[in-house]
Amino acid sequence: MQQAETRRYAVVAIVLHWAIALGVLAMIPFGWWMSEIIREPETQAHGAAAFQLHKSIGLSILALSFARLLWRLLNPPPPLPANMTGTERALALGVHIGFYVVMIALPLSGWIYVSAGFDAEGRPLVVPTYWFGLFQAPHLPIAGADEAVRRPVAQAAMSAHSALAWGAIGLAALHAAGALKHQFVNKDGVLGRMVPGAPEEGGLPPSSPARRIGLGVGLGAVALTAAALTMAALTPPARSQLPPAATTATAAVPTAAAATATPAQDGRAPQAWRLDPAASSIRFSGASAGTAFNGSFSRFEADIVFSPNALGRSRVRVRIDTTAIVMADAMQASTLRRQEWFDTANHDDAEFEAETFRALGGDRYEATGSLKVKGRLIPVTLPFTLTIADGVAAMTGETRIDRIAAGLGLTSDPNAQWVSRDIVVTIQVQATAAS
Repeated sequence: MQQAETRRYAVVAIVLHWAIALGVLAMIPFGWWMSEIIREPETQAHGAAAFQLHKSIGLSILALSFARLLWRLLNPPPPLPANMTGTERALALGVHIGFYVVMIALPLSGWIYVSAGFDAEGRPLVVPTYWFGLFQAPHLPIAGADEAVRRPVAQAAMSAHSALAWGAIGLAALHAAGALKHQFVNKDGVLGRMVPGAPEEGGLPPSSPARRIGLGVGLGAVALTAAALTMAALTPPARSQLPPAATTATAAVPTAAAATATPAQDGRAPQAWRLDPAASSIRFSGASAGTAFNGSFSRFEADIVFSPNALGRSRVRVRIDTTAIVMADAMQASTLRRQEWFDTANHDDAEFEAETFRALGGDRYEATGSLKVKGRLIPVTLPFTLTIADGVAAMTGETRIDRIAAGLGLTSDPNAQWVSRDIVVTIQVQATAAS
């Protein structure tokens, strides 16, 4: 039995063979398809999600290919049939070597491409890779090179990626033709070495039960994974629109009746307030590739001195820790920390300051100030409502920030093709009166 088993591929080799083969061959049309749908606004979000899945599968193929190569080096394959000619043997060896080159170089060229941070047309494209959404995969060292180096490397890597895809198709055709020749012309049972259930070489005893179980479990796992990934690839993400526009300053100009409700200035100093972080929040929302996103900053502090009867001397200063971004999509949160967005490595905070307030009637007010992001000041008008009872102030406000004016995402998306230009910022504050 031991001698017979050496004339068959091992279970590990068969499972790795079909996992890699299915992955590589499926990824080629998948790559062409996703490159098309990401160009259309209606399917842009689906295309962006497909690119992340494509990268995750590609990295998996790369890891499996190295495992397959290591297994091959440690476990020689069954010998070729004795009746093969020298030319056939040389061709078979060439095809197998070509497959190992493609199995490794194809996903590696894609990894180089995304690490370089430019698209095939030479436009900046810095997007992190999250392996099936579980953890962030590192970029290759090329990511730290100068732009003059990264741009041509990205274009060369994509050209190689495309050429290798066509090479994989050609090798697969040769490989399939050789296998069919063995099966139907030579009738030597070679196909049965790698295809469970196909007739094997004559004289081989039946496979052991352990081998059959191993093949069933391994190939079953490959099939289930393929089905799950296919469903994930074909399922578009839910599309939604941006939240309704916030009340703007022009929409909130008080009427004559409301103006009579403006609190009288009594000459006293405004009240100082202590922020309750647990009951306060700063949230933001927008759209990326047509799909709404939401996030928040988990750490911020505020210096609040405010009284409805002392608006002229009221002031508010808020420092926001931009490293403390919280989003459901870890990839988006990671992207916002990068240099072209909040650049948290060099600018770990943003500051809002307002010293001009207007009463709009009832519990409605308006603050006018500025937001400092990465050293850049932009004007901000914040309409808000405020209630004060028993020494506790509750404030809710909403405004929109022009991210282009704030210098966010200017490298890869200066025309708001992917990420909405207007970002809605919603603020809730609860504070207690300082003694």
